[in-house]
Amino acid sequence: MALATHTDLIAAVADWLARNSITGGRADDFITLTEAKFNRELRVPQMESRAATSIAAGDAYLSVPTDMLAIRVLTHDSQPNEQLQYATPDWLRGFYRSMPGRPKHYAQFGSEWQLGPVPDINYTFEAIYWARIPGLSAENPTNWLLRDAPDVYLYGALFQASVYYRNASDISLYRSLLEEAVASLEHAGSDMSMNGSPLQTRCR
Repeated sequence: MALATHTDLIAAVADWLARNSITGGRADDFITLTEAKFNRELRVPQMESRAATSIAAGDAYLSVPTDMLAIRVLTHDSQPNEQLQYATPDWLRGFYRSMPGRPKHYAQFGSEWQLGPVPDINYTFEAIYWARIPGLSAENPTNWLLRDAPDVYLYGALFQASVYYRNASDISLYRSLLEEAVASLEHAGSDMSMNGSPLQTRCR
């Protein structure tokens, strides 16, 4: 059976579990739980994204990308190009207050980053970040993870299904298969990584 689309994955889950009674809605629950787990734990190069935005002098806030899971690097375009350092919100507000200057630090407040000092001129900022895996659905039938690692998706959904059906032997089996598949994906990703640092993911 091909595993190329959302529909294929739902059919495969039912087939592997020999449960023709699994509805599309229930299978979607398993897929959603799997994606939530991957978004918390998985960090591979395919999840890296970039966003650039311009900001005017005196504006101390940048919008966080809506699909961001975690920031890797935030830089601005002044010369020399500078990587901003993360600071706690309390420290940034207490240290810089409304001081203008070349931004050197940032702190996250909900869906925004606050910059310190407050930009003294117009800047263009670039964020390199870990992006959320696009969720599978009838409207979005495939994504990079299903194309690159269908086994990871399948074993993840089967693990969640086994938990739902309280099948201890299947839970153990699919947890093991999932961990092996994720480790293989991470190993492949480490060869693509920009800095060669180990990727931190554990399936539990």
